[in-house]
Amino acid sequence: MNELITIALRPKMFSEVIGQENVVRALENQLSSDAVPRAVMFVGPSGIGKTSLARILAREVQGADFPESQEPDAIELNCADFSGIDHMREVIQRTRSYPMVGRYRVVILDEAHQLSKEAQNSLLAPFEAENSAIVWMICTTETQKIIPALINRCQIFQLKVLNKDAVHTLLQRAALYLEHEDYADFETEAIHQGIKQPRLLLNAFQNYHYGLSAKEAVRNAAEVHSRVLSEETA
Repeated sequence: MNELITIALRPKMFSEVIGQENVVRALENQLSSDAVPRAVMFVGPSGIGKTSLARILAREVQGADFPESQEPDAIELNCADFSGIDHMREVIQRTRSYPMVGRYRVVILDEAHQLSKEAQNSLLAPFEAENSAIVWMICTTETQKIIPALINRCQIFQLKVLNKDAVHTLLQRAALYLEHEDYADFETEAIHQGIKQPRLLLNAFQNYHYGLSAKEAVRNAAEVHSRVLSEETA
């Protein structure tokens, strides 16, 4: 059991998503009506599950008959590394052919606020293309860095931090995976310190499981959270 718990417990279907019930319900209702969203924006703090939800949606838009063993035709780009207009033109060029498998090719643009203004502008026409077999998904922590014209072309879903019940459910799942029986002190400390993002919570719980005290594991996570927040607001 050497795999990082954040990877092992990453949700792979809507039913496994914790704490975003309203978003999941809205997406499921839309897909059940054969209304496939063509441009989606997932907004929320780091570690909340934006990319995981985008990957699940990439599979769900293919339809109920899409084989479980088959990976959807998806392009996933971290815009922190590929932010310029030339990179985006290459991606757009790749979307001009039909998907190799499934009904739709999906493009997931993670950390999309890192895209240059020119790169964002290049997406305006593709986001509105009619009869397209492409579904675009944007994941971002900072909508203020996304140009308004691009935001207006997206169906926006705001992801929220976990409440106490969701924290409890996630820790139950983590404890079962790691076969850790008593974790009440960790849960109390995590709630007290306001650790409500799945990634931070799971990282802290894994450190706790392997020997850190509840206070130390949660304090480390809280310090990381504080540093991330300061970087996002800088």
